[in-house]
Amino acid sequence: MNAAGDRCRLAIAAGLIGAVLAAPTPASTEAPATGAPPGGDAASGADIRDIRMSAGGGSNAAMLALVFGASLAALVGIGYFVRQRRRPRPLRSFELALQQLEAARSLLRADRANEYCVAVSGIVRRYIEAGFRIPVTQRTSEEFLGELATRVDSPLLRHQARLEDFLHCCDAAKFGGSAPTARNLESLHRSAADLVRETTAEAHDAVPAT
Repeated sequence: MNAAGDRCRLAIAAGLIGAVLAAPTPASTEAPATGAPPGGDAASGADIRDIRMSAGGGSNAAMLALVFGASLAALVGIGYFVRQRRRPRPLRSFELALQQLEAARSLLRADRANEYCVAVSGIVRRYIEAGFRIPVTQRTSEEFLGELATRVDSPLLRHQARLEDFLHCCDAAKFGGSAPTARNLESLHRSAADLVRETTAEAHDAVPAT
């Protein structure tokens, strides 16, 4: 049962309770004792009829108030539920990384190799930092890989060799003046995407298995 559904039901319940509390209490259907003898005059009969009609009118008003309150609560609850469904949920770290990697394909050309490697390296680094709580965006590749080696309980340790190759390839293009070919860049792109996909379930904000 999701939180939005719970809030919707609470809104409806609150409206129903408010309608019941706000509804007027029906008047008693019994005529008040006046001390007049049975078989009184026509005026007494008229008074009794007026009292009964008034009591019936109060009961109808209470029912109308209850129905109106319930309808209003239902409309409020449905409106809230619809707004919640329309509101996009925040992307998880791996979803954002895969989306950004796809967008980086526009740079996947030999004449933009340096720009592409800067972009794709940043995407993977941000994913690691957000998904695995390991500082990497402000560190050199060697500093990050050195700390990763000490994190014996990190699921990323199983991917250390791939990470090392990936980061060194990016660094060579960014700082070493190498000129990767389009084929090299495609291979680098696949490596980055595969790394994210293979660690998706291990990221801290992944959907837990049920």
